Amino acid sequence: MTPLLQGLSHSGVWPLAAVFVVVTLESSAFLGLLFPGEAVALAAGALAGAGVLRFWWVLGTVAGGAVLGDLRGYVLGRWKGSPRC
Repeated sequence: MTPLLQGLSHSGVWPLAAVFVVVTLESSAFLGLLFPGEAVALAAGALAGAGVLRFWWVLGTVAGGAVLGDLRGYVLGRWKGSPRC
C-alpha cells in the first residue's frame, strides 16, 4: 500500500466526514451541480474495496448523506415553495 493510502487509512473519521458532506451537498437543492457526489461515493467505494476504508461505514455514510441532502431539499421546498391550489 502506498504511503498516501496508509495515511488515509489511519486518519480516522475525516475521510468519511468529507464523503458525507460532499454527498449531502450534492443531493441538496440547487447545490447538486457544484459538488461531484457520485464521483466521491465511487472513490470511497474503491477505497473500501482496497481495504483502506471499511465498507459498511462507507455505505452508511453515503446513504446517510444522500438522505439528509434529500430531506434538506424537501424541507426547503415545503417551507419556501408556493402553496398548491
